[in-house]
Amino acid sequence: MLAKHDELTVLLYFAIWLFNWDDEIDEPTGSYADDLDGAERYRSQTIDFVLKSLGLQDQVSSTSFYRAQNKIIASFKDIGEPLARAYSVEQRHRFMGELYRFMSHTKHEQDFRLRSEMPTIEEYWSFRMGTSAVGIVVAAQEYAMNIRINDTVMRTDRRINAITNETIINIVIVNDLLSLKKEISKGCIDSLVPIYCAIGMSVQEAIETSVEALAMSKARFDAAARSLRASAQREPAKYKHVSEWIDGCQTLCVGNLEWSLATGRYGVKEDRVVSDGSIRFTL
Repeated sequence: MLAKHDELTVLLYFAIWLFNWDDEIDEPTGSYADDLDGAERYRSQTIDFVLKSLGLQDQVSSTSFYRAQNKIIASFKDIGEPLARAYSVEQRHRFMGELYRFMSHTKHEQDFRLRSEMPTIEEYWSFRMGTSAVGIVVAAQEYAMNIRINDTVMRTDRRINAITNETIINIVIVNDLLSLKKEISKGCIDSLVPIYCAIGMSVQEAIETSVEALAMSKARFDAAARSLRASAQREPAKYKHVSEWIDGCQTLCVGNLEWSLATGRYGVKEDRVVSDGSIRFTL
């Protein structure tokens, strides 16, 4: 199912909001880039405002609701209110679960950066699964596609969680590989290839290891998807809209790859795509 104009508008605002919100912490020019305490207040105020916008006021931490003075935080109103109208309480809680993951993991990532420490691969994945923000986008997918999946399936079926996680892994690896030229030019080292190089791999070995991890992630995604689609065939009422949701996750992965290759942001637009689909670029 395709998103209608109103849903597309909200999703566009949401994408812009995520980039703007994260830049306040992650970019050198951000208001809280070097201020861990200020960034923590920013996160807390954001969570309270998002809860309010989603109609989940009973979970707001402050006794009197924080009225956002920060324009980035306040702009979530144009996203949260449409979501609140379209989503059940259960769906809104799932969305908040992913937002909590995103917010808490940005703290861990920022802490590493401010201490000028190179994370291990395990540490990197421990926070990157949240800071990528892909999980929040997946949580908005039912809204985007105008579908509704059984709450028990979404909450308890491990294959749903597996597909969500593999979608995140796929997009993170593709991003880390295709943004490598840009990140190197900025002196950024908190991505897969520099971390692998720090433990003794050559750049080519690091890239090949990352590509292998991407292939394994795709295999895990496909296995979970096949199993879930089979369940949907056996019990169509229970698993209604699950196949569309899987298609949506696949579209996120393919769309991220196609956009990354087409944009001038990463400096790979003019690089050569060979006949087998691989990409050759010089750092």
